[in-house]
Amino acid sequence: MHLLPLPSYLLRGLLASSESLKGRTWKFRDLCYISEYTSFEEYLIDDIVDRLIPCTIVTPLDCFWEGAKLLGPEFPIHIPTYNNTFRWTNLDPVGLIDISEAYREYLEPMQEMFNSTGIGHGYVDRPCLNPQDPECPKTAPNKASGQVPDIGYFLTGGCKGFAKKLMEWPEELIIGGTLKNSSGYIKSAEALQTVIQLKGEQDMYNSWRNHDKVAGTRWSREKALEVLDAWQRKFTETVRNSSSVNSTQDVNAFTSTALNDLLAEFSEMSVIRVALGYCLMVIYAFLTMLKIHDGVKSQGGVGLGGVVLVTFSVAASLGFCAWIGIMFNAATTQVLPFLALGVGSTICSYWLIQPIKPSEIPFVAGRPQFSS
Repeated sequence: MHLLPLPSYLLRGLLASSESLKGRTWKFRDLCYISEYTSFEEYLIDDIVDRLIPCTIVTPLDCFWEGAKLLGPEFPIHIPTYNNTFRWTNLDPVGLIDISEAYREYLEPMQEMFNSTGIGHGYVDRPCLNPQDPECPKTAPNKASGQVPDIGYFLTGGCKGFAKKLMEWPEELIIGGTLKNSSGYIKSAEALQTVIQLKGEQDMYNSWRNHDKVAGTRWSREKALEVLDAWQRKFTETVRNSSSVNSTQDVNAFTSTALNDLLAEFSEMSVIRVALGYCLMVIYAFLTMLKIHDGVKSQGGVGLGGVVLVTFSVAASLGFCAWIGIMFNAATTQVLPFLALGVGSTICSYWLIQPIKPSEIPFVAGRPQFSS
């Protein structure tokens, strides 16, 4: 398994997408879930760590240096009196502390955090998918040799995020349809999965309620949910548009908002369809029970009344459920009305087509006796 496509460029483009809502632009980092950390009570350190801790992304790219390209930060980190700037692509957290003599006293708490969480050297000690990439660090295991890594070997058993001791992604979560060799290593796979985690509506509300960005908007949980839903819809649309461009592989997106939209779409009752169905059933019941040449035994009115009774019972049950606050779903609006109509009409028809004949009524001691 040497040439399994891992489209890091595509993921970066998707995560860089933003959504404008009521004059305010919301980016991925504004909405994503970010792991919390203990404050160091030093402005410089807290500012660096706040910009350094990335969004939580579960991806097979984390097995390689290219996983750092998804983490940013958007603007490089600059340490005063230090010549270089940092992103996760070139950041060696432990090495940075070792060379920052002027800030060693302030950075020692960060070193403890790096050791306890397993951040270590970040991504600069992980193999590069493309060793010829100019940004591939010299510390990458395959940089000197220029050899493309065996992707299946590194993906076997899963990957680890930027905090190796806390973020372990199981193999089943990031790769599917695998075929392994006799040694147990992945030889081929049919699908790769990347999971990005967004804030919940309550966390979103708490994160921005005192921020200038939402000033004058009457910020609430409902507004926070509206922003989350809008961004997810934009993300899904971007993925769909990218699929036509990226013809060598199928790229699909699934979000909680997409699921809710799908359920809402199927839960919408088509009044015309329901009315047409009931009208056809009324006509059917009336004509099948009608006997034009025998008005005494004709039961067209009874069949008509049976269907109308079922119709009113379904309407009454749905109205009662709505009154007591039961939420409707696709089964409620698309299945149950027709199911109730079919069952009710069948029972009515079965009862009407089996009349009791006078000759079948036995007499005992001069009195009729009905047998069950």
